[in-house]
Amino acid sequence: MIDDMNNRITSFLMRGQIPVQVQQEQPVQEAAPVEQQAPRYKEQKDNFDEMHEAQRQAANQDTRERPQQRHEPIVHDKMPRPNDPCPCGSGKKFKNCHGKGLR
Repeated sequence: MIDDMNNRITSFLMRGQIPVQVQQEQPVQEAAPVEQQAPRYKEQKDNFDEMHEAQRQAANQDTRERPQQRHEPIVHDKMPRPNDPCPCGSGKKFKNCHGKGLR
């Protein structure tokens, strides 16, 4: 729902444009004063919904050429108990060496 609202708001905001005055060449003798000339604006409308859908489809395509590598899961050894000796070889109990702060 929020994504749909964002898309509609973005589409509405992207349609807003800054008007550009188109100047026509007129002979110098017939030129009216600048204040009396009516501004001529160029209006253009684009269908942003179709463009957005095309971009979404392009983003979902997989462009990688090589196959994905399969990763093996990491298997941890048995976790030492708190009163067992630390596996680092310090001679201390696990809870006082590398096991500090685990529990």
